[in-house]
Amino acid sequence: MKLVLADQQFEIPYTPVEQALEMLRERRRDRALVDRIEAELGGDIPPYLAQQDCFVLPRHIATPNNEALYVLEQAQRYGAIAVFSQDLSDAFTSVNNLKRRLARPEICTVENGQRRYHKIDLVDVPAAEGLPLIDVRTRDGRWLAEVHNGLFAAFHSRAFRIADDADWIDRNCRGQLSQHYARYLMLFIAHGILFEEFDSPSDNYFKDEILRPIISFMTDRIGFAPLIVRSHSSRDSERFVLSHPEEFGLLL
Repeated sequence: MKLVLADQQFEIPYTPVEQALEMLRERRRDRALVDRIEAELGGDIPPYLAQQDCFVLPRHIATPNNEALYVLEQAQRYGAIAVFSQDLSDAFTSVNNLKRRLARPEICTVENGQRRYHKIDLVDVPAAEGLPLIDVRTRDGRWLAEVHNGLFAAFHSRAFRIADDADWIDRNCRGQLSQHYARYLMLFIAHGILFEEFDSPSDNYFKDEILRPIISFMTDRIGFAPLIVRSHSSRDSERFVLSHPEEFGLLL
């Protein structure tokens, strides 16, 4: 397929959450649209997307930082299920900000109305470099993924799911960024809602060179853009969004 880049500045088509949910339900009733997307993906739809309205936050390891808690709150408010999709077959690298934060999570405390942050040195980062995330251990011998996933136990009364999507990623062009996202974003036309933030300065290349042609192509070919909602409140800083609440400090 030929992807044509537009000359104008590209903006991610974020949708307010309530509107996105209404659009998702309307699109799901369009059997021809759903069938077409499933045909495009060879029927390879993660099962949780077929079961109920899903608000999906994809991260390397699912962890209840402030970003995840925002998605959880939105799901509870609108009667959806929060799905925290993770990929434990991916490799750890400290160059990646999100992966580095898993190894050295930051705790946010509030003192006299001011947010203060401190890091917890969970992992020997040089020793973990290049390991699959599923094989990374903390300094005291715990599996890193189990530590982060285990923090969700505090929210057992809410509707959420941790989904291990490594096999789906393997089947859908792992390591080939454009081809993978062309398939991944297809899931969020009529099967679920993606909660994500694509507008950090470090994502400019990804947004302009990867997402722009994919979303433009989808809109032209299928007639719909994927349903994407920002994964945090616009009032909050990136540092706060990616930090963990104070109560998790002792558990990490």
